[in-house]
Amino acid sequence: MKRILLFCFMLLAVLTTRAQYKFSGKVIAEVTGAALPGATVRFKNTTVATITGNDGLFYLEAAQRAAILEVSFVGYTSQQVTLTLPLTENLVIVLKTLENVLEEVTVSTGYQDLPKERTTGSFEVIDKRLFNEQASTTVLGRLEAVANGLIVDRVTNAAGRIMIRGLSTIRGPKEPLIVLDNFPYEGSLDNINPNDVENITILKDATAASIWGTRAGNGVIVITTKKGRLNQPLTIDFNSNVTVQDKPNLDYSPQMASSDFIDVEQFLFSKGYYTSQISSPSRPVLSPVVELLIRRASGNAATQAQIDAEINSLRDIDVRNDFDRYLYTQGINQQYALGVRGGSNTMSWNMSAGYDRNSSVLSADYSRLNIRLQNTARLVKALELNTSLYYTLSGNTNGKPRLRTD
Repeated sequence: MKRILLFCFMLLAVLTTRAQYKFSGKVIAEVTGAALPGATVRFKNTTVATITGNDGLFYLEAAQRAAILEVSFVGYTSQQVTLTLPLTENLVIVLKTLENVLEEVTVSTGYQDLPKERTTGSFEVIDKRLFNEQASTTVLGRLEAVANGLIVDRVTNAAGRIMIRGLSTIRGPKEPLIVLDNFPYEGSLDNINPNDVENITILKDATAASIWGTRAGNGVIVITTKKGRLNQPLTIDFNSNVTVQDKPNLDYSPQMASSDFIDVEQFLFSKGYYTSQISSPSRPVLSPVVELLIRRASGNAATQAQIDAEINSLRDIDVRNDFDRYLYTQGINQQYALGVRGGSNTMSWNMSAGYDRNSSVLSADYSRLNIRLQNTARLVKALELNTSLYYTLSGNTNGKPRLRTD
């Protein structure tokens, strides 16, 4: 009997502590005041939730006096409501309409900037965020695999390695027209500091590129650089990228061991495989083992024993170890950029400097220094004077690196 009374007392205690406060409310829209059916009402940081009915009403139970409600509905801004139970008045929760602001896309043709809706033809705009997702030290390296219809040829390091929608002519110019800050650019894209680029517009078809005439037959790449704005406070930007490239793994692909390869050469030599090459007037270069076998075939017994010892010493040599120790090293790409810009009521200015230094796994070094000065003066309301100064100093160090002796 005592156990039954104890169980009933515990059950009563649980029932009195759970769902002590029952309340209801209504969710409506701010502008129209209409009820919002299907809105989700949830206690914060809990799984206790419900949805509103067709009349916007909901019913909930709370086990404690203070509670926080989270109310959400598609197309409306979520809201949190702090409650003190029991309620002394009807609970009405008003949700505000979620405003979706579409970002206006501006297309630059090199002559003028137009909204996307007023532009005809095929084009693609690459903004600053998308352009800077890659950390390449060149503009071309950041455009690759980003713009639709733009093909980059990595093998041909010459004019024609960029194609927009394929090759338009065989004998004529193959490279697209590059327009830098509204003027045709005849230099190399590698001389442009990618950290100075604000956005890039690619004009793909004849309609979009018609303003440039026949030079636009292979497409147009319009590059707009960063500039100061009128009445802009002093702004300083600094960017740094460091990329580390490990040495190649020469043991990734399984290869025949040196000792096994020497056995193959000895077998081929005994079967006369190299006879035609040895007797050829333009005798090709043969491997050290084959040269030793030639000497061994025409020598005496003492010479033969010495040559056999030399061949056996070559069995323990793996040239991949020498490549890894003496030729390959860790590659490091460094990129630093500093930009300062500002403006007053009648003048805006921009100064930027960039330094890049790349060292490949074969110790081939590339360095580039960029300095850019840009100034815009508003002479009258409808007339501006723009001046720009670019300076680029780049250098390459290629060829066989100096062997280390360690």
